[in-house]
Amino acid sequence: MTKMEPGNEHIENLIDAYLAWLKEDGRSAPAGIYWQRVWDMIVRDVERQHRPRLPLVLSGMWYSSHQDKQDRLKEHLLFSFNRGKLFHALAMLERIPSEGWCHVQPERENDWNRPMADEAQFEDWDENDG
Repeated sequence: MTKMEPGNEHIENLIDAYLAWLKEDGRSAPAGIYWQRVWDMIVRDVERQHRPRLPLVLSGMWYSSHQDKQDRLKEHLLFSFNRGKLFHALAMLERIPSEGWCHVQPERENDWNRPMADEAQFEDWDENDG
């Protein structure tokens, strides 16, 4: 996990407030290519061994909870601050359309800590479905 340097706790508070606002709006993190683009921007010119962990996209999206996604997004935002790119990252996030986010369904908001693969879209599926 990316750590803040002493004296920058206010930035971590700002990031926490942003993430709380996303959660209140029913969003956990960007989906797919949107998150990948933000990550690509924040790691540009950073050697691979110094980069934060990858975004939770592709299979990572389905087998991680909304909380896992927010934790990883926080890691990326803290990293972007340390690289002088936080406000650019936030601006990119704000331009993502609604369909470009992982959403928590209101009736399933208690499932914040369950992987998305456990969600309702799979409840009626069986091996005979094509």
